[in-house]
Amino acid sequence: PDLVQISIKDFDGNEIKSYKAIQNQPLDFKNSEIIQENGSVNKKRILDSSNQFIRKLYNSNPGITCFLKDGNYYTTIGSVSEAQQEMSGAMMAGAMFGIAGVLIAAALTSNSNVANYDSYRNRKIVYINGLFDNNFNHVNGDLKPLAFDRLREFASENKKESDLTIFKFNSYLYLGAYNNKNKTYSFNRFIE
Repeated sequence: PDLVQISIKDFDGNEIKSYKAIQNQPLDFKNSEIIQENGSVNKKRILDSSNQFIRKLYNSNPGITCFLKDGNYYTTIGSVSEAQQEMSGAMMAGAMFGIAGVLIAAALTSNSNVANYDSYRNRKIVYINGLFDNNFNHVNGDLKPLAFDRLREFASENKKESDLTIFKFNSYLYLGAYNNKNKTYSFNRFIE
């Protein structure tokens, strides 16, 4: 409950690099604030300390995901609570395979879909984002929001839309939605 250690190993189990989050010490491998969402992208708050981050990882379902882009590894390290209400069949299936990894990976993978988008509802999510070079050294600097993050923000601002469809094609993530007010179906695209 007072330490998180992340080890990067090769396929033979040899450690390449490791990082630690220790209580009362700054997280030196993050490129974002410590973000907590309470069931929605609109219900976001910034946590103040590594203590809060470590405690929330310990008390929930932790997970890590990363992907390679432009020679750097983009990572999300965090945890997710159990659903506050009854889970759908799709979310239960995801839970059987490691719910934290499924939910956190949803934001970063090319397998973005409506189930991934909906999986954030009714859960507390805590995470940091990090950037690492191809030798797994931490790279300082600000990260731009990912396409999935921008899609979530856009969808939360346009709540009058229904019948969502999310898919990736080439370098774009598309959100299709029916606008109940205008009675039209439109597509919006977000570049990675």
